[in-house]
Amino acid sequence: LYSIFNTNVIPKSHRSCSMYSFLLAFAIFAFLILNEKVSAYIVELNVDNFEHDTQATTGATTGHWLVCLAGCTKHMELLDTLSEDEELQDMGVIVAQLKYHRKLGVRFDYKPATRSRNGNGLIVLFKQGKMHYYNALNSHDMDEQVHHVKDFLHDHSGVETRVTPPEPSTAETWGGVVTEILEFYKTLSGSQLTLFHAAVVIGTLFLIAIVFFANVSASQASAASVKKMQ
Repeated sequence: LYSIFNTNVIPKSHRSCSMYSFLLAFAIFAFLILNEKVSAYIVELNVDNFEHDTQATTGATTGHWLVCLAGCTKHMELLDTLSEDEELQDMGVIVAQLKYHRKLGVRFDYKPATRSRNGNGLIVLFKQGKMHYYNALNSHDMDEQVHHVKDFLHDHSGVETRVTPPEPSTAETWGGVVTEILEFYKTLSGSQLTLFHAAVVIGTLFLIAIVFFANVSASQASAASVKKMQ
């Protein structure tokens, strides 16, 4: 731009050349922008918007949801490719990934990506109130993987399927937490077990201290209030 508009420094012939180069570059840029395909995207789901957006329990939604629950990093290229596939868009399939939350883990019986349900990630098709589990193809060929997913979407009669469970109650969620703690406890041994016991004792004492001081503060506040009233 400097070479175009600075008439005192740049010769006229050079200014004309620079102007043509600028206009050509601008025209190419505009062409690419205007003709760029508007790609789909991977929908980000979490514990707050999952049921609202997918209506997974009732199946009352426009479209079917192909959701990665665990191991999504491993399948990100596949998910990205699927999200831009026109055939899937015509089928009304929405590609998404779900951020792990303990409540969701209890509801759908799975754990975070590092401890996924089958060790190979977890991708599920939520369709008409049911969950259809996709068995990921062990292949590095992206075209082959996409073709495998499409076969699954067209015919998932032979895969593991179950009715989508409703959202768990608070008691069920905490029950799942206790179960995870017990499973973790079973894996400990030696010094790890000793440290775990020490952490439990310290945590218990800490909670007792909090409750004690909270009661003392409440008693002092109550006594001060009575004293003022007198």
